[in-house]
Amino acid sequence: MSELGKLRIRLSARENFSTAIALIAVIALIQVVIIWFFYSHGLTDPYLFTLIPAGVVTVLTSNWIYLTEKLATIPKAPRKPSPSKPSVPSFIFKSHTMEITVKSAIITFAPFIILTIIAFSLPALTRFLAWLQGVAPPQISSFTESMHNSLISFRMTAPVWKYIYLETFSAVASTLVTLFVGGRH
Repeated sequence: MSELGKLRIRLSARENFSTAIALIAVIALIQVVIIWFFYSHGLTDPYLFTLIPAGVVTVLTSNWIYLTEKLATIPKAPRKPSPSKPSVPSFIFKSHTMEITVKSAIITFAPFIILTIIAFSLPALTRFLAWLQGVAPPQISSFTESMHNSLISFRMTAPVWKYIYLETFSAVASTLVTLFVGGRH
């Protein structure tokens, strides 16, 4: 078994603190855009616009801190050098402290922003699936029809539920990716 050494990462260090502030600022900015979008579509509940974004910012920041600590745990030098091929996980895990904080921020933030972009592109996706139904071969037409019907029924959902689904699924996806990457280390 290899022993683990701990790379010292202090969140109070200037570069790590600035990464944390930048991450929180980007998350807050995305939350403002999401709130503005749903406010312009008729959702006006002040509790939803304060409690849920605060929870999302807390979850994503906690994910970032967890992943930064996990990535900062490096194995001590083995007694016998073993040949190994470089891989993507080894690239992620062999880094300096500033690189670790930035990489963990990207890993934490990516699922959140990807699901948010997908949610905002649902109208275009619905039009694409409607077009695809007309030109698709019979083997996949039933799949495209069911996807199209599912998206139409989701678009008819009340804005409050769309908002809750978007925030919840994005935060949960970020947490799952963070736990997966942190658990692999």
